[in-house]
Amino acid sequence: MGIIQRQGFKGTLVSYFGILIGYVNLIFLFPYVFTSEQIGLTRVLVDAVMVFSMFAHFGMPNTLIRFYPHFKSEEDANQKGFLFAILAVSVFGLAAFTGVYALLKEQLLEPFVEKNPLLIQYSGLLVPLTWFMVLSLVLEAYATTFHRIVVPKILREFVLRLLATALALAFLFSWLDFSRFMTAYVLSYGLTTVLLVFYIINQGRWSLRPDFSLFKTPFLKEVGLYSLTIIIGGAGTSIVNKIDTLMLSAQTGLSKTGVYSIAFFIATLIEIPMRALLQIASPIVAEAIAKDDRVHLDELYRKGSIIQLIAGIFLFLMIWANVDSLFQLMPHGEEYAAGKWVIFFIGLGKLFDLATSINSTLISNSKYYQVNLLFIVLLSVLAIATNLWLIPVFGITGAAIATFVSYLIYNSTIVWFVWWKFRLQPFSMATLKLVFIGVLMYGIQAMLPIYGVPLLDMAWRSLLLAGLYAVLVYRARLSEEVNTMADKLMKGDWKGMIGA
Repeated sequence: MGIIQRQGFKGTLVSYFGILIGYVNLIFLFPYVFTSEQIGLTRVLVDAVMVFSMFAHFGMPNTLIRFYPHFKSEEDANQKGFLFAILAVSVFGLAAFTGVYALLKEQLLEPFVEKNPLLIQYSGLLVPLTWFMVLSLVLEAYATTFHRIVVPKILREFVLRLLATALALAFLFSWLDFSRFMTAYVLSYGLTTVLLVFYIINQGRWSLRPDFSLFKTPFLKEVGLYSLTIIIGGAGTSIVNKIDTLMLSAQTGLSKTGVYSIAFFIATLIEIPMRALLQIASPIVAEAIAKDDRVHLDELYRKGSIIQLIAGIFLFLMIWANVDSLFQLMPHGEEYAAGKWVIFFIGLGKLFDLATSINSTLISNSKYYQVNLLFIVLLSVLAIATNLWLIPVFGITGAAIATFVSYLIYNSTIVWFVWWKFRLQPFSMATLKLVFIGVLMYGIQAMLPIYGVPLLDMAWRSLLLAGLYAVLVYRARLSEEVNTMADKLMKGDWKGMIGA
């Protein structure tokens, strides 16, 4: 898979190093240093900003990937004013968002007033955090257009979490009070954005000279329509992905939201392979669609699906087999153990997301991108309705079930549509074999005894299950790429393994 395999593999390694720091932070350090209410506050702020950002950046991260081929030029280092255009639109969108937020602040915060006084106290951080988040998302997407995802991922997945570690330790040793911690926490997002700017400059890709030669009425109309579609569709996606946290906070308070956010974070380990693949695959999918290269699209779709699902099932098994021992090791683990079934249902949803591979990317970069609006709007309504129904009945587990149902229906609908319009689908006999292996391994882990010594239980269960799973997957020859990488790994050929 060429550059996708190299950048995707390196990006995944970076993500896992970052996730390791994130795990230390959220599983051990944060529960020891902060209350569950304070942890819930950081999660709600970030999730709210992710929803706000979909309106504030005017769809630029997706739009710039879609239309970059129009600006791409080997002779023109300025790329026909591309960077100037995307930053100008983003800053305008942020300014508009800031004005609207100032006018509607009271109405937006009203649902949280009764049970979330801490959130109201720190609501002033929402606007600066939105600015930092939007600029970072846009610049990351810009780096993706020239196939550079590793350094931006280091900044987002690694540096940002290291800064959170340092700030939490500063709070622990009383070098910062909680108010200063929160301010510094938001500013850490600003620091990584600045570092991203310096990286782009170092790559020789920073040029802000305006060039309006391409900005003619038909082209502007096409860009504007696409961006509007992305804004609406992205807002719907953000609602689906973040509404659980926000509605939990409004209905139950920040403390239970903190428990939910830690359980959710544990489950998100499963989706790391998808993040790396989608980020580097998006511009390549756009090019293949522009050339109507169905063979290449089919290869990306099927190979991406099986590789991601192999990794995802392995991670799900490792997490679920050891979740009780993990809660035993956590500070205040008895409080956070209430999130066990959140991990299960979110994990299942992530697995189906991995199995459907680049389905949303195919739609977003095709002439059918507007159809996403219909799917997203219906899905948003479903997500809100299921959370309203299930949270009062099952609490944080109800929010997880609602999210799982949303993933299932949305991805099933997209898979059907991609098959209808492109005659492409991500599944094969290898998928069925892999699902069988996954179910078999789930049954095996359920029968393994637990001896009550957390670290020992985690070690022997993980080694046994990982070894058995690796043998079954390798012998079943589900993926040529995975088997080739395994062969190189066994030979100690690390350089060949990452395609460097």
